[in-house]
Amino acid sequence: MVGATPPTSCLPPIRGIPLENLDSINASLRYLRSVYHPEVRGSRRRRKSLLPRIRAKLTTPDVSSPLLAASLSHLRTDPFERAYAMKWLTALISSFDCGDEEMVGEKEKTLQNAASLLAVCAGTSAAGTVIRDFTFFYVPPIEDSGLTSPIPITVKLTDISLDNNDFGSVGAQTWGGACVLSDMLVEDPGAFGISAKRLNNQERREFRILELGAGTGLVSLIVGKLLEAISLEPSHEVEIVATDYYPSVLTNLRTNAQNNIPHAANSSVKVLTHALDWSSFGSASTKVAPFNQPFDLILGADIVYEPEHATWIHSCITHLLRKPSVSAESSSYIAFFHLVMPLRATHAFESKSVETVFTADTHLVEDFSLQVLHNDTIVCETDTGEEVEYIYFRIGWK
Repeated sequence: MVGATPPTSCLPPIRGIPLENLDSINASLRYLRSVYHPEVRGSRRRRKSLLPRIRAKLTTPDVSSPLLAASLSHLRTDPFERAYAMKWLTALISSFDCGDEEMVGEKEKTLQNAASLLAVCAGTSAAGTVIRDFTFFYVPPIEDSGLTSPIPITVKLTDISLDNNDFGSVGAQTWGGACVLSDMLVEDPGAFGISAKRLNNQERREFRILELGAGTGLVSLIVGKLLEAISLEPSHEVEIVATDYYPSVLTNLRTNAQNNIPHAANSSVKVLTHALDWSSFGSASTKVAPFNQPFDLILGADIVYEPEHATWIHSCITHLLRKPSVSAESSSYIAFFHLVMPLRATHAFESKSVETVFTADTHLVEDFSLQVLHNDTIVCETDTGEEVEYIYFRIGWK
């Protein structure tokens, strides 16, 4: 596969910009956006139902291969190419005649697009970072709010550049699985145990949520914003613990969390960030806060990409997922681990390792074992018409 073509080779000559038609200019802008402000690939779920649904406002780039994506990431930090792109965009903006009565409609959109790209190139993308807005629409049940109008659930995230010397830094960027899981959570929060009626009526005053391998924090922050929209009673609290391990990823995660859901003493929803090493957690003799108490909901997206990961995650979940009890409320809610991961033909071991590790009659704890209780294939679409498949697992005690 070939790498990405640099702006100096791909863009029309600066002196020829006034001669280019609008379609050609827009194609160049799409190219520049794919380099300096890429979107998350393969995150638009194909709905099983034919009924119209509120869809997440997510789009995908024209990048389909990991090699090309890596090439674009390298190109994004090339100061010479970025300087040329800025020079080209400046020339394009200057070429528009602001006094032209035709500066409306599509032409005006093109100008605005060029101006926003210039701001991106001159700003954070210079350091290899990308800032993205993610918006999902939540339709509350009538019994929860009396309203049926969709509520936008929005977060703004910063992706940072990958560390080419350590594959652990993949969490520095937002991946499609996190978008898919976020979409599922907002579309049907009740399927994840999240509803005003259930949370406000439970005996325990605190509901605890854990995200493994949170990366940029999309899933945790979408859940936090969703819970803010649900309107919990003041006497009830939700604690969300977003975890990762790689130092630069964890630093970025903390920044994203603080920017989206700042700590507030009077808030019923709290988002914490914390380091968690899957490989050693299970064998640690002492479990320190916030991992010294079980969680009611555990989430993970795009977190299994090595053979040992499923085993490590199983060890963590064994200690962290709340076990079934005989209390009065046990019949109304059971804790689950929800996992979304991409299906790759060349990495079939990923999903197979989850099915192997989370199976009956293995790793019994108090006569229970963690098992895959349900799985489903999720098909997503890209702007280029390509299909991207994910597998969803619901895992729990049985």
